Amino acid sequence: MRSGASAVRPIRRFDVSDYPCQVGAFLPDDFDFADHLDSRLIRKLDPSQALSVIATGLALEHANLDPRTVDEHRFGAVIGSALGPTTAQVTITQIMERQTWKQIRPHTGVSFSFSGVSAAPAIQYGLNGLNRSVCCACASGNMAIAQGTRAIQNGLADRLIAGGADYLQEFILPFFLRIRAIATSKDPLDTDVMKPFDQNRIGTILGEGAAMMVLESEEAARARGATIYAEILGSGEACDAYSMVMPRPDALPMIASIENCLADARISPSDVDLVCAHGTATPPNDRTEVKALKQALGNRAYEVPVTSLKSITGHGLGASSAIETVAQIAAGLEGLVHPTVNLETPDSECDLDHVPGEARRHDFQTFLNLSFGFGGHDVVVAARVGDPG
Repeated sequence: MRSGASAVRPIRRFDVSDYPCQVGAFLPDDFDFADHLDSRLIRKLDPSQALSVIATGLALEHANLDPRTVDEHRFGAVIGSALGPTTAQVTITQIMERQTWKQIRPHTGVSFSFSGVSAAPAIQYGLNGLNRSVCCACASGNMAIAQGTRAIQNGLADRLIAGGADYLQEFILPFFLRIRAIATSKDPLDTDVMKPFDQNRIGTILGEGAAMMVLESEEAARARGATIYAEILGSGEACDAYSMVMPRPDALPMIASIENCLADARISPSDVDLVCAHGTATPPNDRTEVKALKQALGNRAYEVPVTSLKSITGHGLGASSAIETVAQIAAGLEGLVHPTVNLETPDSECDLDHVPGEARRHDFQTFLNLSFGFGGHDVVVAARVGDPG
């Protein structure tokens, strides 16, 4: 991310030879679930659930936190996913078409449950507290972080795993192609085809993955001597109530989600140092998002970097905003801003500082992470980098 090296590569998981776009930000070809999980557990889980378990384990390890050493009834999970257990769904459908219901393995049926994205990590690590699987399309990761923060603020938990996970099945790609959301070019193997905020942008590139964070009350974190990397200040939500796939042209709900976030976080536009944009590189989305930022932040929108991390990671659907929140915290600790890659000819309507091409040194603390999902789910999270103490 620092270098702007793209995660987009040719798709090899399934046959895409007939598709006008044959690239995606998929897991590396050498990624093996068996390097992270016991083979018996892998057979019980949908890949999206497995990614959720793996990322949760990495988060716990990084936080130096063994759930057995704290009150497990006050330790839960709120995890988002846009697609849920699509692999299990496809497997069951194929079995029913070709064989009989008796050929469905018990574990496949269980892994069909959308709730597994948060239940599987809880079972694996003994998290007996509040547990929620959240789906708000591409805003699912942000919604999980928002709900987790509120649960802790309301005294429902001391600590939570919060984030998002999604794994791509083949049928997702033609769906995005049919609604003309995928970037295509004369060369279906063009890895630089996604161009957020560029006047020549033609669509997004799909990605996948998972990101989790350990959310704790300040009291709980300090009691165990945790290293505190950031504070989640607040969040804002709204719904376009307009279209399943298109943003509302006047951007009013997007504006409301940003303003609601500022109010919940008790900050003003002048406090915002950076915006991590949704930045999907689809023509209507980028334009509407910039319009919303200008209205909600006023002149401040022109003064701060507004970058699209999806230009590097691809669009990780329900995991994307969780990945971006974690990445922006890490970047803030290093004092840099990730670039928007492939931005060569800025759209005249996307005239903010979109950090084209290369990362930039920039000391920032407070940032907004914007996420806007199918169905008009608008969720914005505000965070402040560093230990608030």
